[in-house]
Amino acid sequence: MKILQVSLKRRIFIFCSLLILLSISTYIFITYQFINSMRTKINDNYSRTLYEASNSLEDVIWQLTLTSEQLSQSNDIKSNFLDYISSANIIDKNNYYVNLRNTINLLTMANEDIGLIYIYDTKDDKVVFSSFPLSENLTVRTDNDYLYRGDELSFIAPRQSQSHFINRPVIILNRRLKLDSEDRYMISIESGFYSISKILGKAYSSFDDIYFRSSDQSKNNIQNNTNIKYTYTHAANQGWSIYGTISYDTYNKELSSITINFLISSILLLIIVSIVGIVFFKSTYKPLTLVEKQLNSFLSDDMQSGELQTNIPEYQNLFVRIKSLQKEVNYLLNKTKEEEKINYTIQLEKLRSQINPHFIMNTLNTLHWLALINDEPEIDNITQSLSHLLSYNLDKDNISTTLNKELITITYYADLQKVRYNFSLNITKEPDDDLLNYACPKFILQPIIENSILHGYKDNMQINIHVVVHDHITIHINDNGTGIDADTLNKLIILYNSKQYCNRPYIDLKDEQSDEHFGIGLSYIFQSLDDFYSGHYCFNISSEYGEKTHIEITIPQMKGDYDDQSFNRR
Repeated sequence: MKILQVSLKRRIFIFCSLLILLSISTYIFITYQFINSMRTKINDNYSRTLYEASNSLEDVIWQLTLTSEQLSQSNDIKSNFLDYISSANIIDKNNYYVNLRNTINLLTMANEDIGLIYIYDTKDDKVVFSSFPLSENLTVRTDNDYLYRGDELSFIAPRQSQSHFINRPVIILNRRLKLDSEDRYMISIESGFYSISKILGKAYSSFDDIYFRSSDQSKNNIQNNTNIKYTYTHAANQGWSIYGTISYDTYNKELSSITINFLISSILLLIIVSIVGIVFFKSTYKPLTLVEKQLNSFLSDDMQSGELQTNIPEYQNLFVRIKSLQKEVNYLLNKTKEEEKINYTIQLEKLRSQINPHFIMNTLNTLHWLALINDEPEIDNITQSLSHLLSYNLDKDNISTTLNKELITITYYADLQKVRYNFSLNITKEPDDDLLNYACPKFILQPIIENSILHGYKDNMQINIHVVVHDHITIHINDNGTGIDADTLNKLIILYNSKQYCNRPYIDLKDEQSDEHFGIGLSYIFQSLDDFYSGHYCFNISSEYGEKTHIEITIPQMKGDYDDQSFNRR
């Protein structure tokens, strides 16, 4: 099957074209959704404005209702009012007026939603008392502006105050003032001077017109004007409703303003993105041709061609790297050829070196059988100890062992040293039945025993190794030799505490009676323990010069066989 070949230039063009089509489709969809969301948001804002105004008006009406109930049921107000309307003496009448006004003010002074209060005589059609001077164009009775009308109580929709001091809209509450003698008087309470202006200010600024209708009134006359397109309403819990109307032109002007701003921003963004896309296309494709030229030079192994130049730092850096890679590859090819020759030589040397250990082990095995034949048990014992020790040491495929095998190897080493030195080695463990099958590094005990013999030996010296197994493993190594002098002991403590085995400066531990292996052996132990247990171990050394030396090693328990490199930490 033949694969269709499409050039990179055409691929970039197709990709950019698809990206533009996708962007346009996405833009159209987003624009449609944006206009709908803006329309919904505008409608929600208008509805919320009426909702907030309605709730606030309900609170004011509720305050007026409570106040009117207090005033209509006050015996002091009824008594003062009866005295006021029945008195013929001007001075007494004025005193009763003052008392009545003070009583009313005392009940309403803490309520800022209360404004003008007056008492109206329905029989004589006149106002007989008012807390403020009234307007000349007094209109007490109205039949069209009621929000609610009952036998005892009624609310009048916002209208101009009856006082000429207050040139603002107010809500008026009318309640029958029941007196013992007559039922002809009605107390009217207006809302505060600024209450309705604050409440309806936002609504009046948002809508062309605001209307109030009671539950038994029709809203048909609201849309008589042909320019009215949108009407919003909210029904209050008290039974009346508030209506806001917006002309078609006003509504669409607001929507068009938001839409036009969005379209202008989108077009500018589209122009900018198109320009950036064109520049990107040109700046990307042209350097790619130079990259292709540089790669052809690389594949042709043309070391004589110069470096290509471009004004884009990333591509220029790429050209330099390709040229450098070309040189590096040629160098590595030549180096590989040389290493193959060296490798072949090393393999031959490795085969030769494997002959010597086998020859030594076979020779020791021959000596073992000759000692048995000639009845030489001491030579046989030495031969077997050396054979086991060499077999353990020459096993370079494993750097770890078990604690039990490490202790067994120490006994072989001690048997060899006993040929030259008079000392004893005792190994004990706690508990006695523990097999000590715990993984540990190789040769962590032999250098310590070697140092005890070579540097602290005295005749009939005893070396004791005691292993205690609890949550951790603690190895105690004691000898009653000559001990370690204070200066050397301090150097050994510094050697352990440094914990920087690779880059640590050399500490000279040599003196007239010792050699360099004294420090090297302990450095190997520290490095092995730190690598194997990742630093989770303890090493302590103490000594009394001329008397004894004590070394304590604490390591974690690691179950496993040294032939298997997977251990279980506990």
